[in-house]
Amino acid sequence: MKSIIKEQKEMVVNTIEKVREHIPINKALKVFNISRSTFENYKSIVIHKCEPSYFNWCARRFSHQLLSTEVRTIKKYRSDVNYKFWSKSSVYLKAVRDGELPCGMTTFYKYCRLLGFKNRPRKRKSDDYQPLKTSTPNEV
Repeated sequence: MKSIIKEQKEMVVNTIEKVREHIPINKALKVFNISRSTFENYKSIVIHKCEPSYFNWCARRFSHQLLSTEVRTIKKYRSDVNYKFWSKSSVYLKAVRDGELPCGMTTFYKYCRLLGFKNRPRKRKSDDYQPLKTSTPNEV
């Protein structure tokens, strides 16, 4: 039932708004089995229709986000073969120096994580590694 209501947010909000003058809102919300905060959230989603950003977040409600072109720039730099073995911070600074990315480093890290770019796994010493031990320097 909740999934159906979630899919039909606009219809639920419009119905509750129409019966508002005849029935108290709390009773109408009980019929749909949703809380007041959920209703207000649905209402703000319906009222603030806007074109989605790269991650389908409403730009009016979540104003502090990168544009789709900037996200594509991050994707381009992180998937470039020339920068494959560079660290994230080096790739970020290269993009900033080229004048293609106007954001902070933390934002760059966040979008790298959201886009699925992971750090390279660190090299581990093998289990049978035994260093050469000497009593004085340059003994060997």
